[in-house]
Amino acid sequence: MGLCRQGFRREKFLCPADHKRGPRYCTRCECTACFHVLKSMSGNSWKVQRFDTNHNHVLAVQEHLQFLRSNRKVTSSQASQIHTYKYAGLQTCDIVNLMVQQACGFERLGFTRKEAHNKAAAMHRSETVETDSEGLLGYLASKIDSTDLTLYAKYAIDEEDHLCHIFWSDSGCQGDYMYFSDVLAFDTTYQSNAFNKPLVMFVGVNNHFQTCVFGFALLLNEKIESYKWVLETLLDYMYSRQPAVVVTNGDATIKAAIILCFPNSTYRICGWHMSTNATSNIKSPDFTKAFWKFLYNHYNVPQCYERWDALLDKFELHNNAWVATTYEQRFHWAESFLKTYFFSGMSTTQRCESINSYIKRFLNCKILLLYFIRHVDIAQRNIRESKRHDDFISYYTEPAYPTDATLIGYLPQYGMGLY
Repeated sequence: MGLCRQGFRREKFLCPADHKRGPRYCTRCECTACFHVLKSMSGNSWKVQRFDTNHNHVLAVQEHLQFLRSNRKVTSSQASQIHTYKYAGLQTCDIVNLMVQQACGFERLGFTRKEAHNKAAAMHRSETVETDSEGLLGYLASKIDSTDLTLYAKYAIDEEDHLCHIFWSDSGCQGDYMYFSDVLAFDTTYQSNAFNKPLVMFVGVNNHFQTCVFGFALLLNEKIESYKWVLETLLDYMYSRQPAVVVTNGDATIKAAIILCFPNSTYRICGWHMSTNATSNIKSPDFTKAFWKFLYNHYNVPQCYERWDALLDKFELHNNAWVATTYEQRFHWAESFLKTYFFSGMSTTQRCESINSYIKRFLNCKILLLYFIRHVDIAQRNIRESKRHDDFISYYTEPAYPTDATLIGYLPQYGMGLY
């Protein structure tokens, strides 16, 4: 048995002309140190044939032993741990930091960061299927067969059998929709997967005033046909029940699809998007502040028209194209025309944005669809766990009612806030 620095590197590997990368560090230095043993013919004994302890290089000190190739190996239990953490949404660098903390130091871990990244990449390659869409559909099929019999998924393909759109939901989402579909908010998020498919989330508000998810979808593009397909699919799974109110970001394509698929629903444009558009188009903080009042103040209709005319006179915007277009859409964003409808406290798509932000902690723009949907499931699981916790609080605790002394001190302050 020779040691790790025996022999030498052949010359053709020292400076290869066709390689873009430079040569690696040389580790072999023709060290003659070795330990040779022979097994007897009977197989019952071993005999030392040669034992040479003469090294022609500096020996590794204790603090460097962890970097020797013979001491760098990811065990099967560690590989299983890495796979579990990756499935939970952790990045490889975070997994290494966690395992180092558990091992009480790098020197006791048994491998370096490079081995961890190589092992994670090897496990990723071993799970690769012929196409990513096949992996996605196979994952959903396995959930239906084993863990989630109520899962519903529908997809569409093009003429070349490529995946175009996919929608998925389950009985939990369906139950929430039956109870809380008074208000439906949906928005799209981008650069969340390797194929740049827009992720669509349908959300509402439950009895704990928490965000609940009704379903997810990945679309090929943002054309009206794509939105029409996903809205019709949602209706089909939700027993053709249309929401009372739909809140979106004001995109013209989304609006057209809503009018086609939800003719009985009231359409509201997100207040935050309207305020942002006012800032970018008019570029006047005073105008944005005044415009904000039209979004959220409960003016009566004559007051609204009167104040709007005064606003245009003040900022001289009678001929502004954006202002004219916005005024034509006033029935979909001004509180004066929407205050008779129930919105569950939602005047923006902020709940969609908050879930987008939450999910993006698990995602990156290079992630494949198979891993993408796994991490979306993790986010959905965490959202439902919060609901179960609030259900527990609701069932087994009582609210702390204020005493008479507390009310005496609180009511005057509350009245001052109202008037």
